[in-house]
Amino acid sequence: MDPVVEQEIPRLTTTTLPMGVDSGNPFDEMMSRFDVAAQKLGLDPGLYKVLREPVRETKVSIPVVMDDGRIEVSNVGGQLKAHTGDGIIRINQARGTVDADSGDGAIDVDGRLDVVTVRTGDGSVRVAAADGSNMKSEWRITTGDGRISLRVPNGFNAAVDASTGDGSVHVDGIPNASSKGGDSNRHRVAGQLGSGGAALTLRSGDGSIDVTH
Repeated sequence: MDPVVEQEIPRLTTTTLPMGVDSGNPFDEMMSRFDVAAQKLGLDPGLYKVLREPVRETKVSIPVVMDDGRIEVSNVGGQLKAHTGDGIIRINQARGTVDADSGDGAIDVDGRLDVVTVRTGDGSVRVAAADGSNMKSEWRITTGDGRISLRVPNGFNAAVDASTGDGSVHVDGIPNASSKGGDSNRHRVAGQLGSGGAALTLRSGDGSIDVTH
């Protein structure tokens, strides 16, 4: 029979009891109360260990739509869609798929991203893909009027096609990029980032485009 490792129930003192009340973290508060109850009940250490370690954790983040039409959301996983007719969109610490659309307003996205679709009729776009981001299908980032700034992690692979109606385009890591408009003001860059892969399409009607690591 495999050995059973038992976890001792922590002994609580008057200084540890209030911790859950003021910790500011709902999970920590709940677990501190569980520790109190386990000690009072004399819970078996093996059962205590099983009950104290969650098998599954679900995190939910609700987008907050302000009176001026802007949308702010943070720490969300899975698939996220955000749309506003007039207002900025800020999405922080996303994990997975992001689809953001504004008729008039800047868009700011960061996190570990798998699929990105960002559109604004008028406004700048900033996307910061954290380490672990991996293109599972095409990424498309467009603005009718504004600058596009995309930061990707080292080792990121993509087939890049970036163009602007008026402005410069710069993409780190494409030594053999095709360009139009001259070296000092390139309006289009196309080529492979890393070993290539899914399409990374960036379009601006009027504004520079920068892709950096």
